[in-house]
Amino acid sequence: MVEPSVLSHKYLHKYAGTFCRWRRYSSSRCGRQPFGLSSEFARQTRKVSERHPSSCLASDKNHSAYLHTYLWDSTLVSDAIVIVDYDAGNLKSVQRACAEVGVSAAISNDPSRVRHAERVIFPGVGAAGSAMRSLIKAGLDVALKETILARTPVLGICLGLQISLDHSEENDTSTLGLIPGRVRRFQFDDPELKIPHMGWNEVRPVTAHPLLAGIEPGDEFYFVHGYYPAPIEQHHVFAVTDYEHDFACAVGKDNYFATQFHPEKSGRVGLRLMEQFTRWNGSC
Repeated sequence: MVEPSVLSHKYLHKYAGTFCRWRRYSSSRCGRQPFGLSSEFARQTRKVSERHPSSCLASDKNHSAYLHTYLWDSTLVSDAIVIVDYDAGNLKSVQRACAEVGVSAAISNDPSRVRHAERVIFPGVGAAGSAMRSLIKAGLDVALKETILARTPVLGICLGLQISLDHSEENDTSTLGLIPGRVRRFQFDDPELKIPHMGWNEVRPVTAHPLLAGIEPGDEFYFVHGYYPAPIEQHHVFAVTDYEHDFACAVGKDNYFATQFHPEKSGRVGLRLMEQFTRWNGSC
């Protein structure tokens, strides 16, 4: 047991995460407390406040206020999943999909919460140019790169995938450079093929990956996009889809994985991918 006089941020972080999970649990379970939380958390915070009366732990009567004023401001509490908010749409549908597989996900534009998350989802719909401007203005471009370097599992979706490469033909935009390659506009010989590519289409894995486990021949996912990713190196391509020609629809590198399709809108097979992401440790 950690001595109260030297109670560490790491210790507080541990109990804060437990407390946040308890708050979600207690709202539907008549306020029952997790084993050991109430007495231990209250006793430790009370003793610290007695030894350090000027600290923000001045009272243990309102744990929620304590967590907000101390831990959140110190960016010590880590969310299970953070969905990156950079004004690029479809965030609520991703959040609902997380809830469907039993995981609470926070929507945030705070770079600190992104850095401290256990997992990050980087979704998006819209144009590459405006998306990059929003990311840079909020400091989320740097936060995402640091999060990936820290080996945190990250899932990109649709526009999130596209601005992960080096450059997009949409708005002639320099993008994040997480995976070498460019994003190109569809060009067709068949005049009946429409842009954007919208609707259900088969996804064919070409390289095994934990997030694609269980995909069967004929499994379809939902797409809506007018540009497609073209990674330079084939080993970054994990699945392809045919729209006059094959294009990469799932790419990845180390603890970063991204899909051109929308798993959150793809029914059973999409939810399976989302659930597998919640258990993925970031390794291939």
